Amino acid sequence: MPMGYKLVRGDTHVLKLLVRTNGLDRKYFLKFLNIHCRLLLAKSFVDIDFLSLYSDNSNFNLIFEESSNKLIEVLNERVKDHANRQTSTTFNNTLNNLTTDSKVLVIMYLLHCVYIPSSKKSTRDENGRKGFTKYSIRDSQKSFIIVTPTSVDMECTLHKMSEMGAIQPCVLVIGTLFDPKQILVYFDNIKYKMFSAIKAFDICFKIFHVFNVEYPIESSDITTKYDKSNVLIKQVINELKS
Repeated sequence: MPMGYKLVRGDTHVLKLLVRTNGLDRKYFLKFLNIHCRLLLAKSFVDIDFLSLYSDNSNFNLIFEESSNKLIEVLNERVKDHANRQTSTTFNNTLNNLTTDSKVLVIMYLLHCVYIPSSKKSTRDENGRKGFTKYSIRDSQKSFIIVTPTSVDMECTLHKMSEMGAIQPCVLVIGTLFDPKQILVYFDNIKYKMFSAIKAFDICFKIFHVFNVEYPIESSDITTKYDKSNVLIKQVINELKS
């Protein structure tokens, strides 16, 4: 296998595939294995580096599970705009039939309605006149959770976004919030496949801290609530109680 890489435990099925498929081109396989291991190790290193930087961090998965019911109550009270209210209504009507990934995605998506964007970006027109851009809830949501029906649509969306500047770390969803086919984390032109929505958000926010990346200005009102100890969920609930 490629020099400098180790197989992560649980991924020995890749080697078994090589044994079973004698006709598989060795060069092609090693290229695949190289990429496969790099992606797996990258996610592991983010966890390791984050823990070394912030050893007192909380378990985001556990906190979310303990607080999800209260978060739903908060969203039912605070989501007001029409489009997101429809999403909230659909969510509540189908809650018992939704997967854990869908619940996480919808809750995290709707949290952007609770902390309404207040950030503004200064601009100048061609005549030098000053102005500013004020961001909407939709802008905030799109800067952190990108949802497209197909992989082809996702590539087109990312391409258009890249033409406007570097894309900051974000969560990608192929399918819909209610029926995600694939969940990924995007960072530095690489898409990392995730096996759960909660892990996608966990890794994404750790990337911001490990690599000291600025949060997107469009969603800074919500993303800055995710501190280094991953206590956003409890913080949101406590703030909204007052």
